[in-house]
Order: sequence, then C-alpha cells, then structure tokens
Amino acid sequence: MEDPKNSEGAWAGVLNGAMFTVLGAALPGLILWQVLTHWRDLVSGAHEMTWLEAAQGVVIVGLSAQLISLGVSMIARHARWLRRRRT
Repeated sequence: MEDPKNSEGAWAGVLNGAMFTVLGAALPGLILWQVLTHWRDLVSGAHEMTWLEAAQGVVIVGLSAQLISLGVSMIARHARWLRRRRT
C-alpha cells in the first residue's frame, strides 16, 4: 500500500479499510449462522461433517483474520496521514 496523495485519497483509504474490516468480521458470523440453522441436524447425527466442510470453515476463519488485519492497518495508515497533515 502506498501513502495517499491528498486528503480525499486518505479518506477513501479509511473507508476501504472499514469495508475490509466489516467484511472480515461478517464471515465468522456467516459460519455461526449456518451452524445455528443446522444445529438439530448436527446434534442428531443426521448430517456428518466431512473433512472438506471443516477445512472450508478453517480457511474462511483464516481469511477473515487476514481481512480484519488488513482493514485495521489501512485505517491506521490513512488516519496517521490525516493526523500528520492536520498538524
């Protein structure tokens, strides 16, 4: 990532960082929603989870952590640029 050229670019970077963070936080919520929706099937044994389904969950959680980390770093970088420019 490069530093923004003007304040408009910095605010766009803050917004992009916020969107990455929200998207990253929404993915584990999607997994939780699916587990709660199919809770009766999972507990009763009617649906056995395969290794592929478990691996998909692990990959999504890892991707989520990376998205949140990227979003927070983008927000911090662009907010720092805005703070330096204001002083």
